[in-house]
Amino acid sequence: MNNPFLYSLKVWLSSVFVAPIVYGSFYVCQDWRQRNLPLSDISALIPSYFGTLIIGGFFSFVTWLLFWGATMAVYREVRILMKRKLILACVGGTLTILTFIIFSPLLGSISDIPVIIMLSYCICIIGSSFIYLPARKEEKF
Repeated sequence: MNNPFLYSLKVWLSSVFVAPIVYGSFYVCQDWRQRNLPLSDISALIPSYFGTLIIGGFFSFVTWLLFWGATMAVYREVRILMKRKLILACVGGTLTILTFIIFSPLLGSISDIPVIIMLSYCICIIGSSFIYLPARKEEKF
């Protein structure tokens, strides 16, 4: 079960599903402190969560394919588990940043909002790279 495909898929899907929550939590906390918003307003964010899942999955699909390729390369070349995780975390973070740089012209210009979104995805990719176990050397894929 711990093959490069599943590992990269778990890391990618974790970022697609969790990053909008990280991003949304940041803004809910910020708005709540500034405007004393009632907690009932949080339920209004649920429909936008599903929209961010679709958009995040769409824009990061090619990034996942590249991450999968990098995972296979690291799997072949690196034997030490922690070194694998470090390399894959760096690769995942770099690919995420590059994705935002490439698509930032579609968002207008780089402002605070895309940077916070980008950081949310980076945190999730890097964290997931350490949480999940990459494939062991003995396993075939």
